[in-house]
Amino acid sequence: FIGVENHLVANSPVFERMLSIPNCKETQTGIVKIKDTNTAAMEKLIEYMYRGEVANLEPVAIDLFKLSHKYDVKPLTVSWIDFWIFIRF
Repeated sequence: FIGVENHLVANSPVFERMLSIPNCKETQTGIVKIKDTNTAAMEKLIEYMYRGEVANLEPVAIDLFKLSHKYDVKPLTVSWIDFWIFIRF
């Protein structure tokens, strides 16, 4: 995903650290490699960062929660928990 650095930094303290510490390879290259997720979940994470909401969450809900937790995107993590409680009860 090209050109999303500003949104990653604005929405995630983890990405902010990765992309601002001078001796991190992500800062030096401007490239963040995320290997432990799928493209659909990453697209939804970026969608959330741009729009503040996610449409059609169901297919990637678990993977998106993992990403939001791992990268400390707190509002999305809370939204996911609310979504999960809603569909469960």
